[in-house]
Amino acid sequence: MHQFDYVKVNSVEDLLSVMDRLCGNFKIIAGATDSLVQIKDKIIKPKYVIDISKIAELNYIYENENYIEIGALVKHCDVIESGIIKNYGYALVQSCSAIGSPQVRNMGTVVGNIVNASPAADTAVSLMVLNSQVKVVSRKKDEWLEIEKLFVGPGLTILDKDEIITAIRFPKCSYQRSYFYKIGRRDVLSISIVNGAVSIVLNGNIIDDIKIAVGAVAPTPIRLFKIENMIKGKPYDNGLIDDASIGCREEIFPITDIRSTKDYRKDIIPHLISTMIKGAIGLSSA
Repeated sequence: MHQFDYVKVNSVEDLLSVMDRLCGNFKIIAGATDSLVQIKDKIIKPKYVIDISKIAELNYIYENENYIEIGALVKHCDVIESGIIKNYGYALVQSCSAIGSPQVRNMGTVVGNIVNASPAADTAVSLMVLNSQVKVVSRKKDEWLEIEKLFVGPGLTILDKDEIITAIRFPKCSYQRSYFYKIGRRDVLSISIVNGAVSIVLNGNIIDDIKIAVGAVAPTPIRLFKIENMIKGKPYDNGLIDDASIGCREEIFPITDIRSTKDYRKDIIPHLISTMIKGAIGLSSA
């Protein structure tokens, strides 16, 4: 295993100071469910590993008048058990429930899952359809960024070496429904072949608004804007949903990898989209 020096910090201020001192040759860990595997396999070779798991100020789920906010140390199991998030972001609860084993869900964090920047990250698609933002912090910056702008490519984000994500937030919308679905070799314990999430606002049987995001079909998780525009403002029925789902093939760019082929992903994506939309509306369940 690659050798490294271990550094533990207890506050965000300490973390920023250590990051300044180490000049970028480090890896930040919390749950470390992905990072330690990458270090063991020598995929990454940091000189220092910074453990942030004891920074109490980053471990919270907070609700105010406008937003639900999730601290950087909130674990998948915390989201699953949160009544607040179930009420306003059910797709995120579903995606956290679909991640790995109970051990991984009890150790891994939501922020860690998105910072890892896998095109197949289960939480990323749910956060995208919930209009989420991430809080980017450094010595020079403290600002909210739309989550779609975070991802650059497989394993890559826009974060500079001196920047961290300290929180995620998404707007409270009591009349919005959301739904997550993944297709893998098994329901859990496997990386998604394809995954996705939908949020939808209904006015009677009219789809006033819809957001669709999918993963593992492009270098980053993506929104399907053409399909959203095809559906918005129309009354829902199985015909509309099925036609829109078939049309989504034009917006995706899958590859062949060890989990699946690009042709299978293109063939299965209409089923994924249809299942998610119908699940959010309540016409059917996966």
